[in-house]
Amino acid sequence: MHSTEKDVCRGSVVSPSDTCSSHENARLRLAFLRQSIISWMETTIRSEFPEATKTRYRLRKGRRGRIVFHASVRSRGIYLHFRSHTLQGLSRQITSAAAIHRTHNSNPTI
Repeated sequence: MHSTEKDVCRGSVVSPSDTCSSHENARLRLAFLRQSIISWMETTIRSEFPEATKTRYRLRKGRRGRIVFHASVRSRGIYLHFRSHTLQGLSRQITSAAAIHRTHNSNPTI
């Protein structure tokens, strides 16, 4: 059985740019970029909130076609949600909230 160009693009060790159409190549690059961003969001949340019990990450398209990054976390019974149009803005929100969260939850009142 002969493999088609699509089969080669999906599961081959050959570079997609060598065998795939420009449309397929662009789709594969975007899928990889999306997965990289989701992975970064997960790593950032887990490093800032190590005791988190529930986390979610999402990329959504806004009304005007802009991507909106969403992340939410439940940590020590508190639910926090972050939303930004840039990864830098999202990172600042997460870092700031984590610092405040650690301050309020590090020394329990006796």
